[in-house]
Amino acid sequence: MAGVAGGTYAAMFFFNGWLFSSFEFTAGVNWIYLPAGMRLLLVLMFGLSGAIGISVSSALISVTVYFAHDPLTGLVAGFISGFAPYAIQKVMQRFAGLESSLYNINAVGLLQLTLIYAVATSFGHQAWFTLRGVTQDFWISTWPMFVGDLIGSLMVLYAAHAVVKLLRWRNAQAY
Repeated sequence: MAGVAGGTYAAMFFFNGWLFSSFEFTAGVNWIYLPAGMRLLLVLMFGLSGAIGISVSSALISVTVYFAHDPLTGLVAGFISGFAPYAIQKVMQRFAGLESSLYNINAVGLLQLTLIYAVATSFGHQAWFTLRGVTQDFWISTWPMFVGDLIGSLMVLYAAHAVVKLLRWRNAQAY
């Protein structure tokens, strides 16, 4: 499953670059970032295996596309990409009653999960980039990353939620 998660994430990354290149704030920070939603969805579906696949894929993308001159920055950014959603999933399971099967998630729970996730990923990435000297102004870079992660995540997760509801409805109609 790690390979599926990594490949899916990479495909979404390049698709997002093609589709929303005009929404780029700075290199790697977009006002609409669908891969953020794909990261969360894949971790919700595949758990630790998804986090590992996303981390490897994101690290490879980061090192080859953005940080060839500084592989450590790219490797840690990849780790944040994969394990921030995993950590948020675990927090939500422990403190908000999110079931690992996701059966009990509703639209409000999905919104809460997405908001917490967008805060965690944008702060995590930008804190690391600030420490490494990549980001000069933490807040100016964090805000567009937060917005992009939030919008992209909402688009992906609510689309997936709608598909699941449609499939459940069609299944109920078949019987």
